[in-house]
Amino acid sequence: ASNWTSGSYTIHKFISSGTFQTGPRTSFDILVVAGGGAGGSNVKAGGGGAGGTIYTANQTLSASTTYTVTVGAGGTTSGAGSFVTAGNSSVGSVIVATGGGHGGDSNGGPSTGGSGGGASATGNGTNTGGAAGISGQGNAGATYGQYWGGAGGGGKGSAGSTKNGGSGTDYSGTFGTLNVPNSAVFAAGGGGGAGNNKTAGTGGSGIGGNGVSNESGYAIQCRDAATNSGSGGGGHGGAGTCGAYNDGEGADGIVLIRYTT
Repeated sequence: ASNWTSGSYTIHKFISSGTFQTGPRTSFDILVVAGGGAGGSNVKAGGGGAGGTIYTANQTLSASTTYTVTVGAGGTTSGAGSFVTAGNSSVGSVIVATGGGHGGDSNGGPSTGGSGGGASATGNGTNTGGAAGISGQGNAGATYGQYWGGAGGGGKGSAGSTKNGGSGTDYSGTFGTLNVPNSAVFAAGGGGGAGNNKTAGTGGSGIGGNGVSNESGYAIQCRDAATNSGSGGGGHGGAGTCGAYNDGEGADGIVLIRYTT
């Protein structure tokens, strides 16, 4: 963990699990972002949902107490044709946010989560509609309804929209942007993958993973979910390639804690 002073506040940032000592204080502003879900891994797959995101102002904690902080990992995939996983939950002292749902593909439908995963293309055999998000933590993944493309995963700011991921939410007004990843924008959905030489979907807010086309010439610039943004990964298109692209893995989460100095 790291910490710094911004104006009259001290801010602690956790991008991996650790502990937090309250000292004499009892009132804290806490943001908890869980890991994003992976995008689906087969042809025309859906984007992953963002990790659940909870901001609580003036959260009461016990003075002179050490709390465990858990930062949830993003969902994983080992490439096209593999099975994918949802994101993992983050725990900020007493607040628990649920990991994002994975995108749907021909192995199965999308999963629910903090924000839900997007559905795979119609005709994939598993198009069951976008998965639900958890109220107060995120939004649902989309159902695109096209035979050639998967749908976007849900984000904290909005549900998935056809093939594009839902938007994230900007917390810079509370935590600023100094030392905070992604200018304090977190939890966007991943874009859906595309087949049949179509253009894949984009991840939300510039931080969700972009979907992949089955033809590299038709792919949007391949983009992983932004580091420690809790965003969903992009859905796979099938045979397309993106060089060092991580095949739609979700981003790890983050916990930020602020108190009056």
